[in-house]
Amino acid sequence: MSPTNKWIRRGALLAAIGGLAAPLAAAADAPDASSPAAATAPAATGDADQQVSAIIAKYDRAMQDFSAAYRTASADERQKLFETKYPKTPDYSKQLLAVAKANPHTPAAMKAIGWVLSRDNDPRGASGEAMKLLAQDYAADPKVTEAIKHLMWTSSPEAEGLFRAVIAKNPDHDAKGTATFMLGRYLKNQIDLVSVIKGDPQRAKMIASAFGQAAADAAVKRDPAAMEKEAESLFEQTEKQYGDVKGGFKETLGKSASAELFELRNLAIGKTAPDIDGTDIDGKPMKLSDYNGKVVLLDFWGDW
Repeated sequence: MSPTNKWIRRGALLAAIGGLAAPLAAAADAPDASSPAAATAPAATGDADQQVSAIIAKYDRAMQDFSAAYRTASADERQKLFETKYPKTPDYSKQLLAVAKANPHTPAAMKAIGWVLSRDNDPRGASGEAMKLLAQDYAADPKVTEAIKHLMWTSSPEAEGLFRAVIAKNPDHDAKGTATFMLGRYLKNQIDLVSVIKGDPQRAKMIASAFGQAAADAAVKRDPAAMEKEAESLFEQTEKQYGDVKGGFKETLGKSASAELFELRNLAIGKTAPDIDGTDIDGKPMKLSDYNGKVVLLDFWGDW
């Protein structure tokens, strides 16, 4: 297999480590609600659903206000805007989790937790706390499926415990299947993380800074080969038992698991790369196998 795959996967991992900023929301004029006082104010009175809706609406207004100001700001002003007006997601997450804890096993609680998991990307922040709460109080609840669907790309150390708890305790077909697939993805993605930590002390410091020293220390003790074997087994189980469940990134968990298995078995570092057909820079037909024995750089790109 070309060395390219190694660096593609390594680059994707390091990009994921650094990509913790939330995307900008659609812009619209709104009053300023991004001040610390607004973000940390007590939850609105009323029932739990009203409280959750009020907190989310406050965040949305703050994001709209920031976006409107950002569109008209100069390059020099934009950094200051990020520092002063960009709504701090953890402030809102803390309020939402407080409502969820006070109103367990309600639609409002699940809505609050789902928002935190989809918006708060700090693996040591509220998202980790939300995963602990799900594992502790909601692992057997069929409604947990929608919440854990937000964790497709998570690298949070808390995710593994959540997925295992749902697999062990939840009787619902969709919930158990989703958690099985998600655990396989989590372990597969963590293989690169573990390899980086073991092989590059400087990167290990970066990972410890992002995820916490405890997470980095735990990763050092893990066996990438065992993780890959378990991930493959989980994807096989997903295909056979939960292939009909909607989810993943290819319509169903079955199709998604099949794609993951193909990557593990054919595209991993050390595997023989599948042959591909194409044209070279001169427009002449070529196959990857034409270059056996040579160093090959494969450049994949797209425009979305």
